[in-house]
Amino acid sequence: MVVFTCNHCGDTLQKPKVAKHYQFRCRKAPFLTCADCLKDFRNEEYLAHTKCLTEAERYGGKDYVPKPNANKGERKQQEWICVVSNLLNGTIDLSKAERNFLNTLSKHENIPRKKAKFLNFVRNVVGNRVNVAIVESVWDKMETTHKQSQESVTQTREQDTTQTLEQNKGE
Repeated sequence: MVVFTCNHCGDTLQKPKVAKHYQFRCRKAPFLTCADCLKDFRNEEYLAHTKCLTEAERYGGKDYVPKPNANKGERKQQEWICVVSNLLNGTIDLSKAERNFLNTLSKHENIPRKKAKFLNFVRNVVGNRVNVAIVESVWDKMETTHKQSQESVTQTREQDTTQTLEQNKGE
């Protein structure tokens, strides 16, 4: 979790508590510094600061080299967010309610990739404003689109491997 220091009063605040702090304590001087990367933020700029340095990056010294597979979960999450945007911009026919629901989902970066967690997430984010049938149909379309994209990536990798093997045999 990102932690900030208020430069007006010196309080240390976690990101969710900053808005309340601005509202009740330091109204006149909204100026924060991130405790990890020491970057300064004015007014509402802190909202865009969603990830920061890891401990390994901060304390690793000048010779720090990040691990290649360290962001595997982040890569998967970005693929899932791309599925949502592809559905919105793609050729699949969507009803007006499905399109509105997907627009609401596209505003979030932490969309779960498992169905049960997704349904819980939707209940928390949207509440009872969306029909369950619409949520189910959108989930099915998202899942289908994701599987198709995974199959195309797998086929591309297989073709690349086959071409590489053929080139190596020819040499």
